[in-house]
Amino acid sequence: MGQIQKNPSPASYTIFSAVRSATTSTIFKAKHDFEKSLLHSSAKNPKRLFSYVNKQQAVKSPIAIRKQNGSLLNDPQGVAQELNSYFHSVFQQPTLPLRAPAPLPGPFNIPFAITRDKVLLHLQTLNASTSPGPDHHHPALLKNCADSLATPLSIIFTLCIKEGNFPESWRVATVVPIHKSGPTTAASLCPLQNF
Repeated sequence: MGQIQKNPSPASYTIFSAVRSATTSTIFKAKHDFEKSLLHSSAKNPKRLFSYVNKQQAVKSPIAIRKQNGSLLNDPQGVAQELNSYFHSVFQQPTLPLRAPAPLPGPFNIPFAITRDKVLLHLQTLNASTSPGPDHHHPALLKNCADSLATPLSIIFTLCIKEGNFPESWRVATVVPIHKSGPTTAASLCPLQNF
């Protein structure tokens, strides 16, 4: 990267792109091989596999945030409240009132079902590098178990739509501040990302 900054030319960018691509591919293959070896050895050593899965499912959050008065917060609830106060202060109300239509009561007589193949496709295309949602199930785990999960999930989704009844936990979102640059203790440098 330093070479491109010193000499920003098409040739140096082409070299950088090739090296970056090769490095990303090597890291991806090494991780894939490691996870495959974990699965193969899981019958003899299941603790190692579950330890790895638990580490992948860990939710990352800011360790500390500096309040406007300069004091440092490091407890999770205090950090969340400070971030909420900052995001609330910079939030812009929509110009048009947003009103959702009143939900229709179920059950519904729908002529379709969510097929196993559709669910399988969505599971297989999950981004395994994103964080877990409110259910704490890591996308990598869902992606790797797609074949086993596709049928039961397709049945559950179809029934939920037909009955017009969804679990309360499906209506919850995890909002995570993603640090971009500068001091990690500044709430203003943590743009929100919704999962």
